[in-house]
Amino acid sequence: MTRRVTIQTPLGEQLQFRRLQGREDLSQLFALDVDLLSESKSIDPKALLGKHATIVVETEGGGRRYLDGIVTRFGLQGEDHRYYSYRLRLNPWLWLATRKSDFRVFQNKTVPDIIEEVLGKYGHPLQKRLTRAYRSWDYCVQYDETDCAFVSRLMEHEGIYYYHQHGAGQHTLTLADDIVASHSPLPGAAVIPFYPPEKAAVADKENIHAWELHQSI
Repeated sequence: MTRRVTIQTPLGEQLQFRRLQGREDLSQLFALDVDLLSESKSIDPKALLGKHATIVVETEGGGRRYLDGIVTRFGLQGEDHRYYSYRLRLNPWLWLATRKSDFRVFQNKTVPDIIEEVLGKYGHPLQKRLTRAYRSWDYCVQYDETDCAFVSRLMEHEGIYYYHQHGAGQHTLTLADDIVASHSPLPGAAVIPFYPPEKAAVADKENIHAWELHQSI
């Protein structure tokens, strides 16, 4: 079972995908480290930093799955035969909101309204999949907090969480408050089979091969 994986960047064919390692969680800033190969040893980081890059994964049935982010780090790793190895990091656009602190007062606004006002200036897609009505706050203060820390605090207080929907060339920050109503199945992967480890290695389709159930305090 082979899947073709490519990367789309502002540099086109200059960079070829090699390897991806990362993690994405609900209400967390994802971080994807991507190893790349190029015939050039002098790629200018400025051509990529702050720009979108998208990992494209071919799925069963000829579909595609996207993993998009903002390039927040880029550097040369070394030489590999006739190629040069680079590594970049992809973070969500919400990561940009960790770089700026502010002092502000909001009056007579709901938390979703405050979030839209704070994050709207970043100019990236934001979607609300909220099922509940939210109270209006008489007085709400952002006091020397980053924009990300501030909106995260408000969401935690009101029981809102967020996740990212990935597409070609962009990703959308999605606010949600219902784990069932606020999500749609991944196209082509609404049901994923489970194979034990001894069978997973020879399986002819994508599968789950490990499952762990635990509780903690």
